[in-house]
Amino acid sequence: RPFDSVMKIRLGDLFVRDKLLTDNQLEEALKYQVLYGGKLGTTVLEMGLLSEDDVTRSLSKLFGVPTVSPDRLTAIPPYVIQKLPRQLAKKHNAIPLKLNNKRLMVAMADPSNLKAIDEIAFQTGCVIHPVVAPEVRIIQALERYYQVERVKRYIRPVMDDLPPQEADNTAAAKEETSDGNPFFPEDSPDLEEIDIHQTIKEHSEQEPEAWGLPEEPEEIEPYTLGTVSDRLSQCTDREQIGDILVEYLGGEFDCCALFVVRDQTAYGWKARTHGKVQSDFETLSLPLDEPSILKTVQDSRSYYLGPVPRTPFNSLLLRELGGNIPSTVLLAPLVLHGRLVSILLVTGNKELTQDWILDLQKLNAKAALAFEMLILKSKIRMM
Repeated sequence: RPFDSVMKIRLGDLFVRDKLLTDNQLEEALKYQVLYGGKLGTTVLEMGLLSEDDVTRSLSKLFGVPTVSPDRLTAIPPYVIQKLPRQLAKKHNAIPLKLNNKRLMVAMADPSNLKAIDEIAFQTGCVIHPVVAPEVRIIQALERYYQVERVKRYIRPVMDDLPPQEADNTAAAKEETSDGNPFFPEDSPDLEEIDIHQTIKEHSEQEPEAWGLPEEPEEIEPYTLGTVSDRLSQCTDREQIGDILVEYLGGEFDCCALFVVRDQTAYGWKARTHGKVQSDFETLSLPLDEPSILKTVQDSRSYYLGPVPRTPFNSLLLRELGGNIPSTVLLAPLVLHGRLVSILLVTGNKELTQDWILDLQKLNAKAALAFEMLILKSKIRMM
């Protein structure tokens, strides 16, 4: 029965059982996953440990459902896409593939999510037939058909290494449903390919300006360093660690931002400006081989306290954080096992004193321990 295998074995165990990974490779992959997020299948692709075919076959074994080939995700007619609303597709990482009367085939990154399947069935009025695809392919399809910009922190690098999706409308048009109706009607228009990415050059040519403040700032419960410590000790995933750091510092400073550092790039993770969550901050990525305050912290592995020099990427950074030009910013590196994992940025009307640097050092040490605890828990689960 589909999904029964999910209860019996984890994906990592399946990789080891099928001799696709060694125990040591799985341990490194789990550590990587703790630090950078994403599903384990995405992680092993990023690390170059497995091929996409290996991951896809393993996902099919794990969930007990068929797979979908990448080319099937590139030629979906508009009437099928329109069957599943954008909000629901984004929420559940799901792509409608084929519609036959009241039966809807849906590609999912996690077809064992029965709650998601029930919700999709209720909203569409269809019987749902789930198939599985790697997370990266689902994200590609969400971007292609629903204009959901991918989270660059951990999706972009592996996608750049995957073979591009080539639409094969001729082959797909020959596919027929069980009642003989063509899957792709001849008069069904192709979806327009939409490029939703603006170039760095376009951003960097704009100097930061004051774009105004949110009219209704979100209330943030005040924390102390002690209560932050208690909450960090209870974290069960990396997202909770990031949320606690930004919530605490967002209550102390006008602006707080957290970046993930990987492959000579700083990816936006979480940010608050004047108490308001920056929901699209994860779409930001800044190269660390070009002059910026983030590059300064990466090169020195030390704290930075001072003004923001006028460089194209500093301008882009400030624009994403509201456009105001602060007189002083404070940046703190979080280093784990000798690796720069993230950079924390704060700025605001509060005076950035030496005491705040000391508090940030304590906070960084606590966050590093929280990550260590997650890594240890992942090791325990795989033993």
